[in-house]
Amino acid sequence: MDGVTQLPGCFSSGLLNWNDKMPRTKSPKQTEKRCPHCGETKPASEFYYTGRGRLYSWCKVCVRSDSKRYPLSQHRCWLKKAYGITLEQYDEMAERQGDRCGICGTDSPGEKYRWFCVDHCHKTGVVRGLLCHHCNWLLGRVGDDPEVLRKAIEYLENPPALEFAAIPGATGTQGSCTTGS
Repeated sequence: MDGVTQLPGCFSSGLLNWNDKMPRTKSPKQTEKRCPHCGETKPASEFYYTGRGRLYSWCKVCVRSDSKRYPLSQHRCWLKKAYGITLEQYDEMAERQGDRCGICGTDSPGEKYRWFCVDHCHKTGVVRGLLCHHCNWLLGRVGDDPEVLRKAIEYLENPPALEFAAIPGATGTQGSCTTGS
């Protein structure tokens, strides 16, 4: 073949077939890196990893200090990138909801959080409203499935153990444990 080495996944002419994946060798792991923000060389454990498995350019300390200085601009960028909405649209949603979670009605986004979560449909990307972190987690755990939530409500309102006679020595088998009863 005129001196061209035939590689796996190549055409006989020596050109790569881009539909076939070439075997890749892993690059050696970086053990340390220089942070361009603070100028210090630090161990790799002092850096976050990007979504592609590489070390982030700034060290963890610099990333955290920068996010404390510019939390609003970061929030603005995140809203646009993740949900396609502006900070003004976020603020309008919060105002329409009375600055409260759309499910439980709390006015706190969560213990260590500054912002309410933007709840959205994972299939269509449509934004549904703002939730506290607990309620957002709840919806995520049930896969946004209304039927699972209906079954959970039915379970809470009519626990199956109440159908059985009281077990000797057991407590809490009489009545309901929901807050409304």
